Amino acid sequence: GAAAGTCATIVTYPLLTLTIRQAVKKDNEKKSLLEILKQIIKDKKFLDLYSGLSSSIFGGAITNGIYFFWYEFAKSNIRNISKHETMNTIESMLASTCAGTATTISTHPIWLINTRCSAKVSLANEADPTTVKSIGAIETLKKIIKEEGFLSLWNGIVPALILVINPVIQYTAFEQLRNFVLKRKEKLSAVDVFILGAIAKLCATVTTYPYTVVKSRMQLRQGSDENSKYDSTMDAFKKIIKNEGAGGLYKGIQSKIFQSVLAAAFLFMFKDKFYQYVLRIAMIGQRRKHLQTLEN
Repeated sequence: GAAAGTCATIVTYPLLTLTIRQAVKKDNEKKSLLEILKQIIKDKKFLDLYSGLSSSIFGGAITNGIYFFWYEFAKSNIRNISKHETMNTIESMLASTCAGTATTISTHPIWLINTRCSAKVSLANEADPTTVKSIGAIETLKKIIKEEGFLSLWNGIVPALILVINPVIQYTAFEQLRNFVLKRKEKLSAVDVFILGAIAKLCATVTTYPYTVVKSRMQLRQGSDENSKYDSTMDAFKKIIKNEGAGGLYKGIQSKIFQSVLAAAFLFMFKDKFYQYVLRIAMIGQRRKHLQTLEN
């Protein structure tokens, strides 16, 4: 899971950066994904598409590693209790909820730092407040703790916990689609896994995207403008709808769908390939051990 998450993150990261930049805009100026991309190219800041990549790779590896550990742990225990060979919808949702909650609480600070880096929220030059310089993940972490306190690393944790429903929908849909296909064919190919992963993530992203926007806004350091200060998740929803309309909750959804669906599809495909590779290595190791036993 950790290895697959790293590969999927590297492949789709520029789309994630563009999505975050769209989502955190608080003014009424509407900029499309293409316009933001053109501006980056015009300013010759192509590497800005990879702002925060280090924290994202680290976060992706840790998040997917923790998630798949708890997911497989919950899944095996549920199967032992239910005595079912495959999980039904309720069992899939329970396993995903356990894994998602544990993962969100433990990795939230990593993604808060990543959001700050991707959105280019950094120290302004004191002589010229309009000048913003880019800082790395470690500097961002130090700045947050120094200026906002340690607990601010969990800003936006409530919408993030609500977003646990995203992997619940995703992995439940994937498990049920997988079971459906396996009834009709003996084994899933890499392409099958890619397509099923994409469909599952599409369902999850469309359902939960407004909470993604709210979480991103709450993770940013709030400015002096009252409209950019959010006291709670519901307060954020109300202010975004009031100032930007219902469409404000769906800023950047086009690129998010594209990025999320691709990332999930690659994640499932890479995970399946890595898992098969590890199984082959384990089998070779067992054979060698068996041969050594026979020789002895």
